[in-house]
Amino acid sequence: MNCKKDQIVLNNIILPKWGVTKHIEEGWNVLSNEEKVIVNNKVNKLFNQENIVNIKTNQIFYVHLFAFFAQVEVLAIQIPLKFMNDFEGEIYNQLRRQLIDEVVHGIIFTKVAYELSLPYSHPIPGFKDAEIMCDSIRSIEDRRLALVALNLIAEGWIEEVFVHMVEWKMANKIFESILEDEERHVSEAELYSKIGNVDKDELLNCIRSMEEKLINAVCSPTVARSVF
Repeated sequence: MNCKKDQIVLNNIILPKWGVTKHIEEGWNVLSNEEKVIVNNKVNKLFNQENIVNIKTNQIFYVHLFAFFAQVEVLAIQIPLKFMNDFEGEIYNQLRRQLIDEVVHGIIFTKVAYELSLPYSHPIPGFKDAEIMCDSIRSIEDRRLALVALNLIAEGWIEEVFVHMVEWKMANKIFESILEDEERHVSEAELYSKIGNVDKDELLNCIRSMEEKLINAVCSPTVARSVF
């Protein structure tokens, strides 16, 4: 899809509407026309390739897998969106770049989930336990804690999962592309130390809570049976 800057709209990239697209829209709506062009070009570059998903077993498992990834990946849109206007200079620019990356990732996983569902169905509404985990991170009001929780913990976790996806050779073109961004997000997280130290006890409690919710999400019967 070759669109001029003033013609690019989200509905031309992902249709129809699905639960996670509301979070993608939130990020999309604050992007400039130039940034929307970047998103559109990255998505097109990937989907113009052939055989981006290697189906090795029942296709419904892949539908649920990418629906799960879309659901947890869009979490990373909300944090830069929520806090980036609190900053200026280097930190603002870094959060802005991260927002662009996360919009791209959300679109990619959503498009794959939909394309694997066609023509008979559409992705599942969402995993309840996964949404509880995501909401707990979205609701963090302390910007220092939220940025650490997202970039050092949540991003580190999902990066590890994507590494295993590459090892399993199920969709290398997708996961290798996204891993480049995720690794950069983790490596750049040190910049956020400039906004102040996070209370260690508060951080420890946050990590424990996130770990508990992550385990509940991954080990819930619906997720475990459908995804892993």
